Amino acid sequence: MRVSFLLISFLLSNLLVAQSGNLVHNPGFESNPEPAISTWLKENPVGTKLVDGWLTPTLATPDYYNSDKSLCDGFPVAIARTGTGRGAIICGMQSQLPGVRNYKEYLQGDLKAPLVAGKEYAVSFYVTLDCSSPQTSTGLGAYFSSERIQVASKEKLTVKPQIISFEKIVYPDGWTLISGTFVAKGGEKYITIGSYS
Repeated sequence: MRVSFLLISFLLSNLLVAQSGNLVHNPGFESNPEPAISTWLKENPVGTKLVDGWLTPTLATPDYYNSDKSLCDGFPVAIARTGTGRGAIICGMQSQLPGVRNYKEYLQGDLKAPLVAGKEYAVSFYVTLDCSSPQTSTGLGAYFSSERIQVASKEKLTVKPQIISFEKIVYPDGWTLISGTFVAKGGEKYITIGSYS
């Protein structure tokens, strides 16, 4: 099952400083000089650049689309909520890949500045299913860390996300908001989005 993530409406703002703005670098996947990748190879090296400010933290293969006419393996993908950029990840599969028990894809992005210890931050982003998926797994969320995640695996990450939703997303829902707040430990510079269930 593939979930398309749109991060143009990704709001990571400090609740204690009014109107501090979005703290995510390239939140809408719009800043990219390269053509869109419609189908990845079977495996990426950890740290493969997906789009400006975003990379792959594991060996799995998330996708980047920057056109309303983008295709994945010949099938149309969900149209961006705003703009044209969007990332796509697999959050669960009914049939697993050989040698993989719980295949998951993640997107890891840079923050514009480290988070401040003890301050509360609000996080919100929208997700939707692409046209070929009837539903997604639960546990969609965002994990904030001071170091990059670099895991040579295609399995579910074992970290505990600060923001998580256990709602199942279904195609007729369209774009669905996932949001929450958390208190920073301090020094978090990266956000990793995916399924943590």
